[in-house]
Amino acid sequence: MKSLDRLTIARKFILQTPFAESLRMQAEVAAEGMVVISMAYDKNLADDIVNGLLHGGAIAALIDMSAGLSFLLHPTNPVDVATLDLRIDTLRPPMPRQKVTATAECYHVAGSVGFVRVSATDQDINNPIATAAGTFSFRLID
Repeated sequence: MKSLDRLTIARKFILQTPFAESLRMQAEVAAEGMVVISMAYDKNLADDIVNGLLHGGAIAALIDMSAGLSFLLHPTNPVDVATLDLRIDTLRPPMPRQKVTATAECYHVAGSVGFVRVSATDQDINNPIATAAGTFSFRLID
């Protein structure tokens, strides 16, 4: 499967997920077992409107979506992906009124369980907002 095909799959998945679409998530890059998804600042998603900070729950949703999509793009062709465990370590608040980007990688698959790591950043890409590690379960295409 070509990289463009994976990006098309990621974009269609977001469009078919009303929650992700309402958070204005956008797939930017996709490859085998890897995806980059961004979420623009929106005052309706703010934790603090005065300071323009995105709510931690919106950032957690972005992390979970990117992690799940990294599985869907894995060469083992998983379907019906479900989050088993997702640990998110919040390192700092996002910069005010900035887009947040999550980069997720499915780095190992064992049986029906996959392992993913995610980094969420704003414009200061060398200083993550959060990191995450998770395990996901999936069913293989017959």
